[in-house]
Amino acid sequence: MKRWLLLPLCLSLQACFQAQLNGGVGGSDIELHRLSQSDQSIYQSVSWDRDFLEERIGSARWQSMNPKLQLLWVGVFLVPRQLDESEYYLVRATGGTDWDSDRDRSLDSEPALVRGSWHSLVPGEQLRIRDNRVSLLTEAVYQYTLEHFDWNQAMDLGAALDELARGLVGDVNQDGEVNYSDVLRWNTYLHRNLYLGETKHLDELATAISLGAPPATVQWAALRVIESARSTRG
Repeated sequence: MKRWLLLPLCLSLQACFQAQLNGGVGGSDIELHRLSQSDQSIYQSVSWDRDFLEERIGSARWQSMNPKLQLLWVGVFLVPRQLDESEYYLVRATGGTDWDSDRDRSLDSEPALVRGSWHSLVPGEQLRIRDNRVSLLTEAVYQYTLEHFDWNQAMDLGAALDELARGLVGDVNQDGEVNYSDVLRWNTYLHRNLYLGETKHLDELATAISLGAPPATVQWAALRVIESARSTRG
C-alpha cells in the first residue's frame, strides 16, 4: 500500500492534521474553535484509529503496509480549509488511544488509553497546509500562551509564536528559517531530534496528558518543555 493512495483524503476541501503524543492517537474527540470565541466549537471530528484505517483501505493492504507508514496515518483527522485566513483557531484533542506509547515505532498490540486533552493554536492561513499536528510541542506552546500572550492581538501573537518557535525547535520543514510553522509540522517520529531541549520533558508531558492529570500539572510539564529548550540553547 502506497502513501499516495490515502493522500486524496487529505487533499480535498479539508486540511489534514494528526493527533500525536508518544505516537499517533486514534479515536480522539476533535474540536475546532475560533480563538476569539474559544468556548464555542465550530467543527467536531474524530481522529482515525487502526480499525477505521484497516476498514477504509482493506485489511490485506493495511497489514502489508510498512509499520512506520501505518504510524503516520493513525491519529489523522480532517478540518475545513474554507476558514478566515486572518483569524487564529484552536484545535483541541481529547481522549483516544496512543498507538505507540512505548515509542518503538510500531503499532502497539494494546494501545494506551489517553484521558486528557491537548491543543494546537493554528493561524487560518496554515489550514491550507495539509501536514499539521496537535502534538506535545503545540501543547507546550498553547500552555505558554495562556500566561504570556494576549490572544486578541493577532498580529502580535503571530510574531510572538514565531519567536517562541525559534527557541524550541529546529528547521522542521527545511525552508531555511525557523518559525511557528515548524512547530505545527513537528512529528514525534521524524523530528524528535529537532526539539532543542531534553526529550525527557516531552515524555513527562505525554504522561501528564495521558493520565488526565490536573490542569496545573499539565501546564507545569508543558512549561518545562519550553524552559528546557531555552536553557539548552543558551
